[in-house]
Amino acid sequence: MKGWSGYQNSPINKKIWPPTKGDNTLEYQEELREANERAIAKQKALYDSGKITKEQFESDKKEISKYVDY
Repeated sequence: MKGWSGYQNSPINKKIWPPTKGDNTLEYQEELREANERAIAKQKALYDSGKITKEQFESDKKEISKYVDY
């Protein structure tokens, strides 16, 4: 659209990748994986003790696997 200056300042036009410094390091990815595994293990313990249902455990496990920050 000619004359529309909002394009230059729109969030779509801003550079989103690469992530901020430190977010894409191997150490960060390893810590994130371990944190996700610990969270899933906690939910598994709750499921094994009968405090949550299998459906809740599967739902929580699916949600935890989507975490990108710990």
